[in-house]
Amino acid sequence: VFSNYQAGVFPAGCNNLRISDSIFRGNGYGVDSTGATGLEISDCTFEDNLLGVQLFAGSAGSVQHCTFQTSHIWGEGIVATMGSTVEVLNTEILPGGAWGIKADNHSLVVGSGNTIAAGSESVIDLLNADMTLSDSHILSDGGLTVNCRHLIDDTWTIDLRNNWWGVADAATIGDMIHDGKDAPDIPAIVLFEPFADGEVPNESMSWGSLKKLYRQ
Repeated sequence: VFSNYQAGVFPAGCNNLRISDSIFRGNGYGVDSTGATGLEISDCTFEDNLLGVQLFAGSAGSVQHCTFQTSHIWGEGIVATMGSTVEVLNTEILPGGAWGIKADNHSLVVGSGNTIAAGSESVIDLLNADMTLSDSHILSDGGLTVNCRHLIDDTWTIDLRNNWWGVADAATIGDMIHDGKDAPDIPAIVLFEPFADGEVPNESMSWGSLKKLYRQ
């Protein structure tokens, strides 16, 4: 158990580090990597950290079979920043905090089989970053599911097809996404069709269980 640290684990410039079967509770950062590659985080629980996992400065790795939940008003689940890459697989990011997944500055997020429900600001926040997620639940409690922002003129690929959004109506899903369709100066369009018309089979939390969480 890593508890009440500025950073529970701080991999810097290392290769092929595996972090598994651990609990990160009440830290500033659960895992904060800088320039680490081949990082594998699996079967971990992140509770009430300000930020669960950050990949910074060209870090690359994966987050698998993990659970994130925070009560911090500005809490974040997974962040890829400054040219980092992360694969997110079969992971739960539960209601609470401001953002579920954030990526910026030429970073890349890919994954499948996830449940991402956190985000009083938005479930997913992208600033000059690419993302490809499929076979996942991307669930909002009424706010934005995806918020695209930009600082430089470039074209970003955001492929979120074949996911369940909590509804099966294209207009409703589109209204929960902020991208170039809403602001022409944003060089990004979120691809979300085709979308699942119901809960998709994966190893993360069921939609029924999430609805119970929202009712609490």
